[in-house]
Amino acid sequence: MRHQPGHPWQYLVPDIRDLGAAYPGDTRLTELAAAGRVRDQCPGALARAATAFGSDIAAWIPHDI
Repeated sequence: MRHQPGHPWQYLVPDIRDLGAAYPGDTRLTELAAAGRVRDQCPGALARAATAFGSDIAAWIPHDI
């Protein structure tokens, strides 16, 4: 089956907790994938999503949640 280009999350299988860790940039998707916590269903989807959510600047929340 050939995958068509689309939104990267369409081809990744993260747990909701892992998605929550990756969204603010605290944890990189590539780290989660290396730990076996995110599966890449289409070649290149992980790289595209990691680029989209990656940042060299750590997330900052000015108050406790």
